[in-house]
Amino acid sequence: EYWKETRIKWHQKLGLGDKNYRFHDHIKLAHYANAASDIEFNFPMGFKELEGIHSRTDFDLKQHEQFSGKKLQYFDPELNQNYVPFVVETSVGLDRMFLAVLSSSLNNEILEDGSERSVLSLPPALAPYKVAVMPLTKKDGLPEKANEVLNLLKFDYNCQYDEKDSPGKRYRRQDAIGTPFCIMIDHQTMEDNTVTIRDRDTMEQIRVSISDLYRIIDENRVYKTTYGNIGQNITTGFDVNINFKGKTWMLSLNGGAGFVNIRSIVDTGATAGLSTKGITYTVGSRGSYNISKNYTIEMFARFNAPTFSLQGYSANWFMHVISVKRRFKNDKGGIGLGLDNPFSPQVDYKTDNKGLNFSYFEMRRTTMWGVRINFDYTFGGVQVEKPKPVERKLKNDDLKDGEKEGGS
Repeated sequence: EYWKETRIKWHQKLGLGDKNYRFHDHIKLAHYANAASDIEFNFPMGFKELEGIHSRTDFDLKQHEQFSGKKLQYFDPELNQNYVPFVVETSVGLDRMFLAVLSSSLNNEILEDGSERSVLSLPPALAPYKVAVMPLTKKDGLPEKANEVLNLLKFDYNCQYDEKDSPGKRYRRQDAIGTPFCIMIDHQTMEDNTVTIRDRDTMEQIRVSISDLYRIIDENRVYKTTYGNIGQNITTGFDVNINFKGKTWMLSLNGGAGFVNIRSIVDTGATAGLSTKGITYTVGSRGSYNISKNYTIEMFARFNAPTFSLQGYSANWFMHVISVKRRFKNDKGGIGLGLDNPFSPQVDYKTDNKGLNFSYFEMRRTTMWGVRINFDYTFGGVQVEKPKPVERKLKNDDLKDGEKEGGS
């Protein structure tokens, strides 16, 4: 009953209408189950299963215990005893959820003037775009004013800017993709800082001050987007590349370092006032050595320092590869065998993030060992003929009287 209540509340919060949901409790149960119920949705073809909620008792974990030979029991300190936990399975289909949202939201309407419109009346929380900002025309400073409004709203709502075609066609486009509100910037906006805001479902248009936009949008349950990493990143550093080459060997070294200073640029939300500073660096190398005419040893290594964010830093990255390659067919092809991380197959990754109301720390050990086989071959070829020398006889037409060719 707890999971039935929890899951039906989740569905109802989507805003598709409480009357469209009902429970169907199973009478015939599987041999391992002691209860089962489906959440059904009123699709165009009638009520059909949307999500299944099944109590599978301790059957699954006992089967794992039997065939794995490992205990899968939980010790309850209050009861002072061990027991195998029960499993409650809740399973919702993504395609059915999509069909439920689409079938309950997509409508073709006949308007008072006899025209038709297709409108996707999505609950505001599910709409991909919350607001569309439109200048009436592309001139007279209206696009610039529209971008001011867009910049005012875009950090809190997912917005779209649209200036192509007539206002009516733009409204229809936004209706079809489910945008709850359209804001039109016109010539009166330039005079008194007011705009026209249009409701998708009622098509009602009202004149409001730009300063009232947040209140009107919020009152209609258009939830704000939470951006967790809006900040300014100032990094100062350098990169270095050095190459060495001998008769039988080649070595390339590269790396860089920098000072990272990241600070929040928002005044509210989970990242307000946060900042992170630190040193970041990378070191890499690539080399090869010809041990004979046809055999070459190749190596690659790279280390990346942890990545910084407003909340802290994420794990570093390290890898090295050693391989042997044999060349054939006059160096037209080659086949190689390599090992990934042969000297340090287990790598530790550390992540440490902190916010105003959360803290996250992770230490993870990962096995990064592998074997790789690579093959390359060059098909065809280009034959370049040496150009023949061209004999050119110069003739001097500007000889002085009595002078012969050749300057004599």
